[in-house]
This record gives sequence, C-alpha cells and structure tokens, in this order.
Amino acid sequence: MDSRITRYCFLLLFGFAETILFFSAAIQFIWMLIRGKRNEHIAEFGTDLGNWLAAVARFQSGASEELPFPWEKWKQH
Repeated sequence: MDSRITRYCFLLLFGFAETILFFSAAIQFIWMLIRGKRNEHIAEFGTDLGNWLAAVARFQSGASEELPFPWEKWKQH
C-alpha cells in the first residue's frame, strides 16, 4: 500500500481514537466520582490506547516507518 494512503488512513484513525480516549476519560472521571477509586480496566485501556496513539504519531510525523496496529501486533503495557 502506498505510504501516503497509509498515513492518511492513520490520520483518520487517530482522530477517532482521540474521541474514544476522551469518552474513556470522561467515564473514568464519573466512575471515580461515584466509586471513589479508579476502574482498572478503563485505566489499562487508556494506557494501551495512549501507547498506540504515540506509535501512530511517530509514524505520521515520519519519525518511524514502523506501522502501528493493525499492521503490527497490539502492544500492551
């Protein structure tokens, strides 16, 4: 696949993932208000998504040629 097309696809995915991260953070905030402690599953998801966003940012900026997920295995913390 052409590198430019791949980078454009990740540009779209990056925007979508940021929206998902925003809603995850909002849900975590509400969870913490109600329960008084964080939800471990949401926290782990946020960490993994943040790592993926960092990998996408490196690829999009040209700092790395390593394709992030779904072309590579999902890297968990």
